[in-house]
Amino acid sequence: MSVLDGFLATWSDAKATFGEGTPETGAKFDQEYLEDVVEDHKKDVKEFEKQSKAGKDPELTKWAAEKLPMVQEHLRLAEAAKAKGASAKKK
Repeated sequence: MSVLDGFLATWSDAKATFGEGTPETGAKFDQEYLEDVVEDHKKDVKEFEKQSKAGKDPELTKWAAEKLPMVQEHLRLAEAAKAKGASAKKK
């Protein structure tokens, strides 16, 4: 894959996620971004939990179990940032 192909694939993913037109800016963009981050991390935590408990590859299962606390912490931080942004928006 060339650099241009990589960029175009990323651009297509971004358009699929954020839609066409002018992107949001400022606090609204930040809040929408954090909502996406939280949702992605929730999915990641579920996948890491699943792999760490019922994985078929013992090495991967061990790795997932070791990394799960880090992914859970990232989710906690993303939720805190989202909540902080939401409360700042209300002020």
